[in-house]
Amino acid sequence: MVLTATQSIVKRSTSKSSSLLYLEYFKMFSLTRMTSYLLAVIVTLNAINATSVPDPCLIHRKCSTTEDIVYAVDDHQCYLFRNPCIYDTAICQRRENKESELKTVTKEECKEKCHNYCTEELFPVCTEYNSTLETFSNKCEFLRTSCQNDKSYIFSHYGACEKA
Repeated sequence: MVLTATQSIVKRSTSKSSSLLYLEYFKMFSLTRMTSYLLAVIVTLNAINATSVPDPCLIHRKCSTTEDIVYAVDDHQCYLFRNPCIYDTAICQRRENKESELKTVTKEECKEKCHNYCTEELFPVCTEYNSTLETFSNKCEFLRTSCQNDKSYIFSHYGACEKA
């Protein structure tokens, strides 16, 4: 048999004075009110937190080309990013493409994951380093050269770079 809080108090009232009954009812009411208040505060804080810290991937970035290399790895290889802004942009692109997460590491840890060889597949990639465009035969070759030579090339587009 399930009793409501009021029925429970009424049932106990036969053995207690009315002042104790009132005090017991007041405690129950205060506890319910306090719980509702705390719940409202938690909901409000969550709403404030959700709106005051936007998802960094929703921000359109225009990154500088200033060099402040970020070394990162995934399950397969090392990546060099020209600076933290370009790294953050890559994180968002990888998340959008459902690719594995990157983890920032030291230069030495990154170098351990440099590729030593690539396929000979021809799928050109245009990159930029210090205002100079350079075409690599494929993405693997671009990443391998970047890693082995410690150069933070910036990916421009797929296809050969246009001659000036």
